[in-house]
Amino acid sequence: MSPSAYPISGILIREVRDFYDRACQRPQSDYAEEAISAYILTTTAVEAFVNENFFNDVKRVILQKKKPEDFPSEEHIQNLERKPLLTKIKKLTKNFCNKTMDKNKQPLKDMNLLYELRKELVHYKMNIHQPPDIVIALTKKGIAFNHNALSWVQRVCTLEGIK
Repeated sequence: MSPSAYPISGILIREVRDFYDRACQRPQSDYAEEAISAYILTTTAVEAFVNENFFNDVKRVILQKKKPEDFPSEEHIQNLERKPLLTKIKKLTKNFCNKTMDKNKQPLKDMNLLYELRKELVHYKMNIHQPPDIVIALTKKGIAFNHNALSWVQRVCTLEGIK
C-alpha cells in the first residue's frame, strides 16, 4: 500500500466502539453523551468506507470485472463522489450489484435516520424549539428518550443509539 493510500473507515468504527464501551462503564444509566460524537463519526465512517471501496481505481476494476476503459468518465465518477451519502450508496449498489435500494426499506431506512440525525447535530444552533422530526422517529423506535423535559439533543444521547 502506498503512503498516500491508507484506509481510515476501520479506525473511525473502532472509535465509535470505544465511545460505546466508555458509556457502558457508567452503572445503571442509559444516558450517554458519547452518542452525539458516535452518530457523527458513524456516518463519517460509512462514507469513508464507501469512498475507500468504490472510488478506488483498482477496486473499481476488480468489482466491475471490466477493463478500465469500460468505466464511466472521470467527470461522472467525480460527480458521484460529491453526491450525498445515501444517493451514492443507492447508485453504487445499482452499478456494482445490479440491485436497487429504497431509502424507505432496510438497510437504507435506518441509515437515512442516522444521516438525518447527523445533519441536525452538525448544524445544531441551540435554538429552543420543538424537536426535529428525526427525534420523534427515533423515540418511536426506542432509540431516543421519551422525556419532554430533556432537550432534543439530550433525548438522543442513549446507549441504544450507539449500538
